[in-house]
Amino acid sequence: MHISITVFFRFISSVNLGAANDMPEIREKACQKLAHKQETYRNYLLSSYKNMVLTVAELVKSAHSFRCFLKGPVAGPLSQFGDSPEHENDSGDGGGVSVFTFFSISHFENLAWELVEMFVSELSLKRFLVVEFLSLRCEGEGRGNKIKWSDELYIGEFDELKISGLCTENNIPPLFPQLRGQLVQSELHAFEEYHLMSSDVLQVYLMAWISDVNINVNRIKEIFSIIEEEASIKFS
Repeated sequence: MHISITVFFRFISSVNLGAANDMPEIREKACQKLAHKQETYRNYLLSSYKNMVLTVAELVKSAHSFRCFLKGPVAGPLSQFGDSPEHENDSGDGGGVSVFTFFSISHFENLAWELVEMFVSELSLKRFLVVEFLSLRCEGEGRGNKIKWSDELYIGEFDELKISGLCTENNIPPLFPQLRGQLVQSELHAFEEYHLMSSDVLQVYLMAWISDVNINVNRIKEIFSIIEEEASIKFS
């Protein structure tokens, strides 16, 4: 907190406070409040990112659960099902159980993975932005304290990213982010060395954060429409 206050003091020192200039210790108190707000919103940001990681991990798990394989004797009086095949040529369609009217299970499985790929790609980009935003508090600190791409942003993050395929046993740190299929190229300054983010760069990052640029909203609506028609349900 002391370092953050020092950074804010350099900023506040250049601000004309008008009549408030004559108030005792006004700049110090303003810096303390700004530093406290920065720490509070930093925690909000990290909590929001953690929820994104957990949500995408659940999406990946759900996409893996489309297949329904027969267990035990095929000709038995009772049918049992599992997540992995026990019989040769079992395609995972539940033994031919009719589930959908027009499309096969594999078709809906492909739709599910199409959605998952969008959100995994967006999560990776969001991590890039989180690293940048969290690094703002490090202004004025030594390079040794700079947040790097290879750092875990919270305990257990890399284990949870492995579920989404962004991080593997042989791929630490996580994969670099992409913007609509193209590797993000910004000299990767956030990962290597200290830099002072300009207000223009910050505005671009904030816009990228709220825009969900890797999410094709129209395609999602199209997929949901297919599912609604096929399953005779309505998503609210």
